[in-house]
Amino acid sequence: MDIWVEKQVDRKIRRYIEAQRHIKVYENAPLGLCFTDPGLPSWLRGPVEQRIRELRVELSADIRLEWPS
Repeated sequence: MDIWVEKQVDRKIRRYIEAQRHIKVYENAPLGLCFTDPGLPSWLRGPVEQRIRELRVELSADIRLEWPS
């Protein structure tokens, strides 16, 4: 599970931030992840939210997270 969060959350957010450096009009744009599958396992939410909180602080970034309704 830690490997999944690292690959699907951490790496993607870091790549988005790196890409922002090359696209000047988006350098301060908020980033985000939107999960759309209502069948996501409930145990996934906690680790994903924790990593997003950590990345917000570490990267001083506006990172948004959306879960299916």
